[in-house]
Amino acid sequence: MNKIATLLLLLLMAGAVWHMIHYYPLLSDTVASHFGLSGEPDGWTSKQSFVTLYGVLVAVMGGMFLAFAAVLPRLPDSLINMPNREYWLAPERRRQSLAVFSDWMLWLGNATVAFIIAVMHLSFLVNLGQRPGLGSEFFWMMGIYGLGTIVTSIWLWARFRKPSAD
Repeated sequence: MNKIATLLLLLLMAGAVWHMIHYYPLLSDTVASHFGLSGEPDGWTSKQSFVTLYGVLVAVMGGMFLAFAAVLPRLPDSLINMPNREYWLAPERRRQSLAVFSDWMLWLGNATVAFIIAVMHLSFLVNLGQRPGLGSEFFWMMGIYGLGTIVTSIWLWARFRKPSAD
């Protein structure tokens, strides 16, 4: 596994815990927890439920990406879905191929957890009365995250195309 990507993901997850601990006492007992297309709050819950959901989301998403990256090299080839699987998982290429795939998964995990933290930060600011809604920043973040996911997925697909016989 990529040590830098793994360490960064663990640091992001720890940062999310700090984020929750820092903002929890500042929140009122009832907080905005859902936002409509306009970015304005339209659903509320208790601060305990809100922060618990944040923690569970970060733990599950971060943990899932870490676990997938760690388990991937141990999976049988039949459980790995990738382009040209037979070629790239041949014994002479398997280790390198799965290292690329695992690294990609860890970096996607970093982007996902960072996105969650950023959205939750905007939510905290709304709940503290520092902004009326999520604003255009939310849509920019969502667009960048989505575009990054699409671009890196295309890169991964292109990386694992079957080489032409020259």
